[in-house]
Amino acid sequence: MRTNFFPIQFQFSEYQVSRVEYTEELLGELREKHNKSHSFFRHDEFIYISNKSGIDLGIGKTITLSLENEKVTSSLIKHIFFKTFLENYPKSKLNGFYPFRLPSGKNETDLMRSLLPEQLKGKLVYSPQIECQIRRCYINDTLQYGFLVNLFRTYKFNITLQDLEWEGYDILNKEVVHAQPIKGLTEILLPDETFIGILQSVKEDIGVVLTNEGEKEFPLSQLFLRKTHSNIKDYLSFALKDEGKAQLILDKLKVTRSQVQKPEKKLSAIKYAADILFTYQKQNISYANKDGFCFTVDMEHNNSYSSFDLTEATYVFDPAVTKTDSWNDRGLRNYGPYDKSYFDVKTPKIIAICHKKNRGSMSSFLGAFIGGIPESKYFKKGLKSKYELNNVDIEIIEINDFTIDEVKVAVSSLSESPNLVLLEIPVSFKAERAVQKSLYFQAKAHILSLQIPVQVVTVENIKTFDEYKLNAIALQCYAKIGGVPWSIVTSQSIDHEIVVGIGHSSFRNNSFKGNDQTRIVGISTFFSGDGQYLMSGDIKDVTYEEYFEALLKSLRESLISLSRSYAWKENSTVRLIFHIFKPLKNLEFEVITELIKEFKQYQIQFAFVTISERHPHLMYDLKQLGLSNRYNNKVKGKYVPFRGKNIVLNDSSCLIQMLGAKEIKTDFHGASVPLLVKILKPSNFKVDDELAKYLFHDLNYIAQQVYRFSSLSWRGFFPNQKPATMLYSSLISGLLGNLRKIEGWNSTVINLHLKRKKWFL
Repeated sequence: MRTNFFPIQFQFSEYQVSRVEYTEELLGELREKHNKSHSFFRHDEFIYISNKSGIDLGIGKTITLSLENEKVTSSLIKHIFFKTFLENYPKSKLNGFYPFRLPSGKNETDLMRSLLPEQLKGKLVYSPQIECQIRRCYINDTLQYGFLVNLFRTYKFNITLQDLEWEGYDILNKEVVHAQPIKGLTEILLPDETFIGILQSVKEDIGVVLTNEGEKEFPLSQLFLRKTHSNIKDYLSFALKDEGKAQLILDKLKVTRSQVQKPEKKLSAIKYAADILFTYQKQNISYANKDGFCFTVDMEHNNSYSSFDLTEATYVFDPAVTKTDSWNDRGLRNYGPYDKSYFDVKTPKIIAICHKKNRGSMSSFLGAFIGGIPESKYFKKGLKSKYELNNVDIEIIEINDFTIDEVKVAVSSLSESPNLVLLEIPVSFKAERAVQKSLYFQAKAHILSLQIPVQVVTVENIKTFDEYKLNAIALQCYAKIGGVPWSIVTSQSIDHEIVVGIGHSSFRNNSFKGNDQTRIVGISTFFSGDGQYLMSGDIKDVTYEEYFEALLKSLRESLISLSRSYAWKENSTVRLIFHIFKPLKNLEFEVITELIKEFKQYQIQFAFVTISERHPHLMYDLKQLGLSNRYNNKVKGKYVPFRGKNIVLNDSSCLIQMLGAKEIKTDFHGASVPLLVKILKPSNFKVDDELAKYLFHDLNYIAQQVYRFSSLSWRGFFPNQKPATMLYSSLISGLLGNLRKIEGWNSTVINLHLKRKKWFL
């Protein structure tokens, strides 16, 4: 397995470094006087000094530290690497010190250059930027420091608003960024760009910008268009005097971009970037300061990584676990849904709301939806037979226009409450950005408030349905009316286990600097009972301020409910596994502390596990030469590891490839990033030692659990990039966070009749 990790090699295990007691004034003074030759950084109550090329300052005390002192060692590595790079490439300007970001200045790396006419070359740029960060990973069974190297391509808009105005381009009412030089670092770092707001007016060479702090004035020479697709297209259309040509250029760029993002091209580009960073004149760089701290970077890639043997989920279709299959859709076709023997909605009533001009299309859609497509492979039976329903009572209600008033009138005409509303809307309405004006969210809020799940289907899908679309919609609908399509087999254990998914969504009125942000947390609880994972507990959306109490209350209620349902005995071990979006300092550990105090009759174990797609790690399998793409006979997935391939990074984290070469649909899709799974530990927290004995450390167990949970989602039949815990809680927080913006919405309704139904799918 190949990664983008380049190990650092030391010839020592201990080193000497000078330090002096910290004061803010002293740190500022040292940096101002000696920044060109020395580096200064704070750790705890000391300022650490790294002399790269200057004289001995004769201050502080020299101490001996181990390489295991990660904070100080990492800081020394960063500073020495940075200083050495500037010595070798004195004319380079960076976009940031850490992560270290080096933009390309070469014309040949600009993907737009060949697509633009001569007068626009260099004005609009789409070029790569090298990014470099320090991590510690197990290499050849040894925990080593190393650099993670990445390559990202971004737009550059090298035209000020002043120049654009001189060209005659209408700059008013455009989103703009302010480029401000960084004091004292103008020779090293590029200006800091900040998205500040919308240009309201121009007074001579001064732009008046509406910001989150009111109207502010900036020189037009310091303002640039925000690098969005719409702004790029708008300027191109102006400069070329042809919107069609502008779109053609952007379409060609999209194709070119997909080619350079292919794994084999990306890996080659990363190797080239590493050569720039860690070699000079074809020789490996030796990094050192005058205190004897030195290292080199291994460029050979002869690295061996540890891994786990992860097994795919086995799907279960009856509570006795006698009907199982390795493929969920085949199991459903052969055995019916998991809860068929006790599901009490055997004749669901479904109301379909459509525009009157689409009545015929809706009727055809519903016929295939309920009865199936006989000649198809995956949807022969339709909703009725595949999910073993006695019948489906269906009624179509026509509306005159796609407005919330029309939808409300249609729903108010019902003589009885249906089990599901199937609502047709145009795809453009679903993509409406202004939530308060969106029919999608307005209709969701109104219908859910009536305790009725709603399935939105676009006009386009109703008119062009096929077995794949119908199959996925039927699965979601069955879950929304309260059904359980399948469960998964889990390892047998004498311990009781609750798995809690905590997702979040952030909502802003705009993206300008200084904007207030509302963060909504979604909590959905999964628990293990009789070997299957099911769901329990209230579904909640809360703000960060309410997070502590909501999480504590949710766990308390679940523990009480489950202990009664499964007759837990005193001194039983209860394991709490949290799949969490991002820890809020040590708040989650405070919740556990309170919980342990309240439930002294049980032996509580716990683990907080972060599951992230946003991280700098990459994985490549050079033995994977690609698979045939059935759509165009081209090779897809070259160098993409198969699903389940993984790398152990250290004793608390690993990478797992969730969507592999087989899951990639076409050769244009590149590769999905692996998930970073990490078991958290409390840091700088008074209960650190107290909680240590309760921490659950089994990374192999956690990795297997996360992997299997990716097959538990009822949103579709394919394994998901995220485990269902994170997917569901994110869907909950995202939907409820938006519904909060709809007048009259009250989220308490979801824990009444909707509580056991997957209304958020």
